[in-house]
Amino acid sequence: MPIKLNLLAEAQAAEDVRRKDPVKRAIAVGALIILAMLVWSGLLYWETAAARAEQARFESTWIDLEKRYTELAQEQKLTRDLNGRIAALERYSTNRFLWGSTLNAVQQTIPQQLIGTIQLMRLNGMHTYQVVEAIPVKKKGTKVIQAARAATSTERIAIILEARDYGNPADQNFNKFKNAILGVPYFKNLLSADRILIRSVGQPLKDVAANKDYAPFTLECQLPPSTRNE
Repeated sequence: MPIKLNLLAEAQAAEDVRRKDPVKRAIAVGALIILAMLVWSGLLYWETAAARAEQARFESTWIDLEKRYTELAQEQKLTRDLNGRIAALERYSTNRFLWGSTLNAVQQTIPQQLIGTIQLMRLNGMHTYQVVEAIPVKKKGTKVIQAARAATSTERIAIILEARDYGNPADQNFNKFKNAILGVPYFKNLLSADRILIRSVGQPLKDVAANKDYAPFTLECQLPPSTRNE
């Protein structure tokens, strides 16, 4: 029976031992792990960079939107202010005091029985406005401590009549003239008796041209104040 000899058996055994060396296996496994970690780190870095770029884009968009919102809010506020002013002007034009109608009514104030006795010398008009500024709402935290108040404008009109009484001073024709004013429909709708004031009655004077004595007097007609929101 022939005998087979494997002359490479010793070399093959050495190679098997080398391949099965645990240190080398550990080094190989460690190298694979390090390679995997490098790949994973690269992926994380790329994802982080992409997220930062996305965040920067969103922040830029937000800044643009915030700027546009501020501009729109300012435009809306300006529009509200302009609309308020236009509405106030429309109210003023609708409710404004007409001096032409007043002058026409004044011509009707001297009744037939006082013609020649009362002579109207001068008419003065006083037209004033008192403006109260708006007050914004005041808060302490979420609690309102003072409510907001809109701006207001109060219109006051006074008609001052300077006249002469050529009648008997004892008759006090200025009082008759005052009552006659209230008899004119225009003034009757505007005034009450307590708003026609006798401001002064002077001492009798001589009218040289007419060769008559007269007593100068002044009446003031105070129209009720009118308050409007601005």
